[in-house]
Amino acid sequence: METTSLLSEEVLLELAIELRERWEDVIRNGLTASEKTPWDNASCLPVEQVQFCRDLAPKEPVIQAFHALARWRWFCWYVGCVERKAIAALLVACKMAGVRISNKLQELSIFTTSIDFV
Repeated sequence: METTSLLSEEVLLELAIELRERWEDVIRNGLTASEKTPWDNASCLPVEQVQFCRDLAPKEPVIQAFHALARWRWFCWYVGCVERKAIAALLVACKMAGVRISNKLQELSIFTTSIDFV
């Protein structure tokens, strides 16, 4: 990415470690876009990319999760999705998939919301 991102590789790796085998549930619960869901809600990853993430990354859940999250982040950047919206969508997708994650992502969400008011 050209600018500094709050969704850095370190943050994505930390999240991938927490998601492990549940990465696909999270991605499918709000981060994929199809013709039925326009790219206006941070559902930026085209649905066919999930298969690519599963097939191209090594068969290790953390690496697959990191690969999927990194692709999603790139597509968000590509379609012009703001980071605040992407982080919020990621939080919602984790909740919808029933995945409990660390507070770091929630802190990032609060931080990006606070920046909007400055």
